[in-house]
Amino acid sequence: MTSKAPGDRPKLEAINRLLNLNKPLFNNQKEIRETGDIQYSVGHFVEGGGQGKVFIGKWKDSKVAVKRIADIDTLTPDKKKIVDREREHYEKLDHRNIVKLLSYHEKDEFL
Repeated sequence: MTSKAPGDRPKLEAINRLLNLNKPLFNNQKEIRETGDIQYSVGHFVEGGGQGKVFIGKWKDSKVAVKRIADIDTLTPDKKKIVDREREHYEKLDHRNIVKLLSYHEKDEFL
């Protein structure tokens, strides 16, 4: 689910360029966020939308795109159900043209 028209979304080439950055991923300790086994850098922001923001991060030994969903406090119960349903669908998907959901973590303040 996205709030942007297809033409307004970042192109795959742009995301791949960000994933292959020469800039060290975690060169500024103040920019690092961690949840579970996922680390991401707020300094490596990719794109934002109606449901959250995407950053470049690290999961195990791989560079990954990390989608941080909006603050839990701002989600209505209906919106939380939509987010949970979307996550459940992504967990089941396995298609070469769709980003694979590798991990999911929920904290008190965000999804």
